[in-house]
Amino acid sequence: MWTISELKDRARAAFKANYWTCVGVALIAALVSGGGSCRFNQNFGTGPSSAEVREVNNGTVEFPQDAEAEEVAPAVIDADSDFAPAEDADADVSAEAAPDDSPAPQTLWAFLRQFRFGDDDSPLSYFWIVVAVVVVSVCLVIGLLLRFLLLNPLSAGCCNFFLRNATAKADFSAIGAGFHDWKRFVKTLFLRDLFLFLWCLPGLLVCLVIPVFVGIMLAVSGPDEAFDFAERFSRLNGIPLMLCGLAFAASLLAIPFLVKTYSYRLVPYLLSDDPSLAGCDAIDRSRALMNGHKFHVFLLDLSFIGWYILGILTCGILLIFHVFPYVQCTNAELYRALAFPGVPPPLPPPEVPPAPPSGD
Repeated sequence: MWTISELKDRARAAFKANYWTCVGVALIAALVSGGGSCRFNQNFGTGPSSAEVREVNNGTVEFPQDAEAEEVAPAVIDADSDFAPAEDADADVSAEAAPDDSPAPQTLWAFLRQFRFGDDDSPLSYFWIVVAVVVVSVCLVIGLLLRFLLLNPLSAGCCNFFLRNATAKADFSAIGAGFHDWKRFVKTLFLRDLFLFLWCLPGLLVCLVIPVFVGIMLAVSGPDEAFDFAERFSRLNGIPLMLCGLAFAASLLAIPFLVKTYSYRLVPYLLSDDPSLAGCDAIDRSRALMNGHKFHVFLLDLSFIGWYILGILTCGILLIFHVFPYVQCTNAELYRALAFPGVPPPLPPPEVPPAPPSGD
């Protein structure tokens, strides 16, 4: 039975024997397997946010940022009193009689109206929606093609490098192994990603059903109904409760996905080590090797948390020059320990120090 300390000892020896090449390949592997994040600014238009709107006078909406531009309403002269408040004269005014240029509630319906093209009956009224959907779809397809056809074989080539470097000093060209047998790598890794996606699909559906339902309700409702619904929902603390419920449900449904992630972890190493494996055979072989070792491998991953924290504190410098290659070398040693349990893999030969010059 392998131990975490033994794997790390072998990984450190292999890492030190080929330091700079391991750093470069690990950086490529981190860039390939990692992903960027983007934030979407929700403050569209120039209208006020929900925090800036408050109710006064039995449902009348007041916008504080427009208070400076408003003039004081003139007083209404009554026969029995010197002055009467102007709000009494306007109390019977219906909300439907408000002018069209009055600020609309900040709902999805009001948001869409801000981006109309032409008249309401024009087919170009919401043309920007079609353009946005097309652009997002094209970007998604291009990203998936890059992942399946380029990034997956390159990531498998990085695994091949660290696997070869575990027994001898490997060359940087070992990362091209994923392109030498390109079709086999693309097919197998595509199946792996597809199976992982299917395992995480229930959690995604749970996280999307409720927000999509709320969005549809706001979209099909009129401005007044949508605004009333949003107000009641916020008063009941609906958003925090909904987010907590979604997070709890997603965390429960993510457990099978995490388990399968560990089950398919050795697929790139199997493809690099055995040219006869392809498709579901490699996936089944990875599941068989990881059977009974998932929790121990999870503890192996937890043992690197301290290194990751130090890497973040050093602004990523320690991650690039130590943590990433150290972890990759350890993963290669993990595969060798699981694939060859009867014969423990030997440590790489230590570097021989140069002989001191002989004196005359």
